[in-house]
Amino acid sequence: MPSDVFSAESVARNLVSSAEAGDYHLYGPDAGQNLLVAGAAGITPRWLPLLECGLLPVIGLVEMLVCWWFDRFAYKYAARHDAERAAAKKRG
Repeated sequence: MPSDVFSAESVARNLVSSAEAGDYHLYGPDAGQNLLVAGAAGITPRWLPLLECGLLPVIGLVEMLVCWWFDRFAYKYAARHDAERAAAKKRG
């Protein structure tokens, strides 16, 4: 995933507002990431445990899709890196 998806200002604004609100987990601007953090929170404080129990199967599916999506970016990066490395080897 490219590093410029969210600006530094956007991330900082979200983290500071989350800290000021007293949140146990500091939330970022990415809603998908926040959902995954909430789903993998372990023994952290819970506000809506019944809702979380109902959403648990959905969060598992979302997590699988997000992992697949991140893997796609990693494979594309690896292919580009390998191509650049091969081109540099030919030149030098």
